[in-house]
Amino acid sequence: MEDHTDDPNGEAPSKVVNTLCIIDTTAKSVSSLVSGADFYSNARFSPDGTRLVWVQWFHPDMPWEGSELRHADVVVTEGKVSLSNVLTIAGVPSQISVAFPSWINNDTILFTSDQLGYQNLHKYAGGQDTPVFLEPIGQDFSQPAWALGWSPHVPVDDIGQTVLCTAWKDGKNIIYLVDIQSGATPKLIEAPFVAIDVIRAVSTGSHQAVFSSPKVDGNSAIILCTLPSSLEPVDVKFTVVGPAQKKASSGDFPDGIVSVPQSLSIGPQDAFVHVVYYPPTNPAYSGSSIPHELPPCVVGIHGGPTALEPQGLNWKKQYFTSRGWAWLDINHGGSSGYGREYIERLAGKWGIVDTEDSIKAVDILSKAPYNLLDAKRTAIRGGSAGGYTALAAFSMSSNPAAFAAGTSSYGVSDVAKLAEFSHKFESHYLTKLIGATLEENPQLYKDRSPIYHADKITSPLLILQGEIDRVVPKGQAEQMRDTILKNGGVVEYKLYEGEGHGWRQEKNIKDALERELDFYERQFKLK
Repeated sequence: MEDHTDDPNGEAPSKVVNTLCIIDTTAKSVSSLVSGADFYSNARFSPDGTRLVWVQWFHPDMPWEGSELRHADVVVTEGKVSLSNVLTIAGVPSQISVAFPSWINNDTILFTSDQLGYQNLHKYAGGQDTPVFLEPIGQDFSQPAWALGWSPHVPVDDIGQTVLCTAWKDGKNIIYLVDIQSGATPKLIEAPFVAIDVIRAVSTGSHQAVFSSPKVDGNSAIILCTLPSSLEPVDVKFTVVGPAQKKASSGDFPDGIVSVPQSLSIGPQDAFVHVVYYPPTNPAYSGSSIPHELPPCVVGIHGGPTALEPQGLNWKKQYFTSRGWAWLDINHGGSSGYGREYIERLAGKWGIVDTEDSIKAVDILSKAPYNLLDAKRTAIRGGSAGGYTALAAFSMSSNPAAFAAGTSSYGVSDVAKLAEFSHKFESHYLTKLIGATLEENPQLYKDRSPIYHADKITSPLLILQGEIDRVVPKGQAEQMRDTILKNGGVVEYKLYEGEGHGWRQEKNIKDALERELDFYERQFKLK
């Protein structure tokens, strides 16, 4: 439960109180079970109802930086529920992150832990926390817990031995079948599904699970997964049981036009960058009068910034690739899905590592042996934290002219103002990303804020802004615009009425996309 009694206007997140509570639906009452931590998630009763497990964490951590898995006995006295024998069974604040616990049976808890560098499966049984696999696997079996309700694994037999789970490889989901008793290498299930947030069992022991996921060339659909009664052979059947989302347009998208992502890890071994490349595929745009001409490229920066750009079919990307553009997603240092060390590359260096990784990726991929894009016709773009990286690349990077144009959609330009306005969950997030609190080092926050370096922006910039955005108020975007114009730069600004931190209205979503393409085509003299 989140109690905002002392923060009725959402302006004092430190006064919000979180507790783990129980609701009596008959008496219509709420009573607290656990208090004291800053956050709680993933509370789960054992199948027989005698025990409870949950995840908790404290400021200044985000849950993927450090969290605790706790276990307690459930005591029911005169209709009242309480807990006894509370134990921390895994996780360490600021050091080890644990996530997504589930009961395999009355005696075994399955969860993920990054104790060995990646979010691998662990189990707690007989008072011991042990890794499921005999040897660590260099893949994350869960993603950062940005939201409640996610579930990356589920038991599919009636004895709690066989588990269906997802993991991350090359920036997309893969599916495994795991024998948690033997610790053997998990069995990979060949499947085209690339972005699975929640996977659930149909019923106990049913050998069936259900999830929703897109493909690289298909919209998201609800999928029923039917498994064999044993691990050998792994004969899995996938059935679409829910309608796929409608295509972006009423007409059919021609065969062979959809651009399929290509995952690449580039750069030196001690500083590689993970990227995903989408080539232009429309034959109507192939061929050129210029020998060996490479395509112009949109460089996409995801939000978060502790996140990952998914590889499911995205019609925004196809809008560009079907018109002769390449698209490059940068999963820069700090992105999830590549282990804890890669996430921590951004610690204290937001606005530095993300921008330099983006510049480096474009430089490498524009040259042999890749030759995938034209570095002189690249446009960097992003929204929110991704917009911040775009603005930082133009104003604070080692090469402000590395990108020929760019778009900031509701991009953060003043990190000090962002630190002053945040909900409780992210209220200490910037401390880790910047390297200090605002009170400890206000100059550092100014140094990392593009709004104070806008006079250095020389590349053409498109700024898209929501009128009622509280996270990034329009005044910040307009100050950026005015400074660029004052210094003779090229900037175009569009304010969307009634929009906040992101576009919700269909007409504005359409206008933003068309406006962005038109801006790039004019700047690159493609029209």
